Amino acid sequence: MATVGDLLFAGQQTLTPIYERPVAPPLFLPDLDGKTISLTDYQGEVMVVNFWTSWCPACVQEMVSMQRETEWLARFKGRFIAVNMGEAPEDVAQFLA
Repeated sequence: MATVGDLLFAGQQTLTPIYERPVAPPLFLPDLDGKTISLTDYQGEVMVVNFWTSWCPACVQEMVSMQRETEWLARFKGRFIAVNMGEAPEDVAQFLA
């Protein structure tokens, strides 16, 4: 299964900036430790925000690809942010363990 990263960045060694850089809306979310994070904490970085649930087979499959692409994205000072949609933090932590 090809990921978005595979399709968009296949063989590409550098990222080309776009002239118009859309600004993401403010987003404040709790992490697994209960600490609030904000997209502004990562200002200036390339961000891929993924919304997922543990009961979604496609979401779970994507996580494997996201893990693989994390190192590649880090070369461009970027990261993935995975946002769980509505499950209890303890259930998410258990799922990710």
